[in-house]
Amino acid sequence: MTSFLSRVLLFLFATLGLSSAAVLPRKALSARAIGTPINTALPKGKVTTSGQTVAYFGQFGDPETDSLSKFCSNTNIDIIVLAFVNVYKGAGGLPGMNMGRHCGNKIAGTDLLDCPDMGKDIIACQAAGKKVLLSLGGESAGGNSLPDDKSASDLGENLWKLFGEGKGLETKRPFGGALVDGFDIDNENKDPLGYPKLISTLRSCFKTGTKKYYLSAAPQCHMPEDSLGNAVFNVDYLFIQHYNNPSCQLGSFIDSFKSWSTNIAARTTSGTKVFAGFPGNSTAAGQGYATHDEMKKYVAAVRGLPNFGGVMVWDAVHASGNMASGKSFLQAMRDALG
Repeated sequence: MTSFLSRVLLFLFATLGLSSAAVLPRKALSARAIGTPINTALPKGKVTTSGQTVAYFGQFGDPETDSLSKFCSNTNIDIIVLAFVNVYKGAGGLPGMNMGRHCGNKIAGTDLLDCPDMGKDIIACQAAGKKVLLSLGGESAGGNSLPDDKSASDLGENLWKLFGEGKGLETKRPFGGALVDGFDIDNENKDPLGYPKLISTLRSCFKTGTKKYYLSAAPQCHMPEDSLGNAVFNVDYLFIQHYNNPSCQLGSFIDSFKSWSTNIAARTTSGTKVFAGFPGNSTAAGQGYATHDEMKKYVAAVRGLPNFGGVMVWDAVHASGNMASGKSFLQAMRDALG
């Protein structure tokens, strides 16, 4: 509360037309400065958005024309998901990778890839304010089952040592000293066993890190989802694949997304945000492609939901080359959130 003397001085300053800031208690000034800005207007030209944009990268494109650095500099992308760690226990007992044409040389004695240039691009992405996640699994992945808790905890610990801040596998790190910002689970083998343990292992590792790390998952849009099970409630982001599933794509998108939103909100353990996932062009998925305008219409119908996270696309290369009215699908995603 303001003292009697302060109230008198406030009255005198107001009468004389002077600023009252000089007589307000220091704590009152600090609370006002930190808690509620006096002027909440956004800078001129600033566009508000109701979510983030996510693009997968790694399986398509020519490294000469579609490098990771190209998408790091694209202001229409907030989160880049590298795909994939497609083998959970390969040569040398370590995970294995497939990054399309973007990185092909294996680290001796393993199925890991030696990708120093991609490591540099990851650092550049992060310097540009983007998060970089590494995706596990993939549709055609081999050897990506987790039959028991030990296999899940071993995978989590190895991922932390190879791509995070863990110690012990420094000579096997695919991206050198670059640290990813977390991991994405794109399991599509209809076997959810082990993923809750993998998530809890990674969460424990994250607590020892020097920055914030994230977990995401990319479930099919039908419910219940049979490849992730209860893991969908334990991640930070859900990138829902609203394609290749006739029961919940396009005309059924709005009802499907609202059902996901309600279900996740009721059971999440991590404040999970729900993202709408689309193919980047008509060939990026078998079915379920939405045009620029259709995608924006669908997003407009759900972006007001409390746990709406944004828009995801598979993948960056397809979306960047898909133009309509002078705008790429990536830019249309950004517009959909504006």
